[in-house]
Amino acid sequence: TALTFILNLDEMLFANFSHRASHHILEMLEPYSSELEEEAEAKEQQSNDDAFLTLQRDRTFNFVDLNLFPFRLLLNVVVTAIFVAEYYYGHCMLSESGGLISKPMSLPNSQVYPLLSFVFYPFVGSEAQEQSYWSMPPAG
Repeated sequence: TALTFILNLDEMLFANFSHRASHHILEMLEPYSSELEEEAEAKEQQSNDDAFLTLQRDRTFNFVDLNLFPFRLLLNVVVTAIFVAEYYYGHCMLSESGGLISKPMSLPNSQVYPLLSFVFYPFVGSEAQEQSYWSMPPAG
C-alpha cells in the first residue's frame, strides 16, 4: 500500500545510497544496556536490610560534591584569562591617566617569526623598526 511505501522509503534510500562501511558498522552494533537497568536488577536482588542502608546512604546530602563542579568551564575561563592578560601585557601600556592604551606600532625588521613567538609574544618577539607608523594620539 501507499502507507507502507512511505514508511519504508527511508530504509530503501539508506540501503541503496549509503556506503558499505555504514552497513557494516550498523550490523556490528551491540544492543544498548544502560547502567540504570543493571542497578535496577541488582536492587531487586538486595535484601531488605541492604535496601534500607542504600536508601539511607542516598538520602544523605553532601554540599561538597565535586562531580557537580564544572571543571571544564573553570579550565576555559582560566585559559581565556591567561591569553587575554598576555595580549594586554604584550600590546598595551599605561597612559598618563592610568588606563591602558595601545603601544606605538612599528613594522618588523623581518617577515620570519620565531615559532615560540606565537604563544609567548611578549617574551619572544621579533625585532621591530625604530620608527613607528602609528601611536595613540594625545587625549583632548
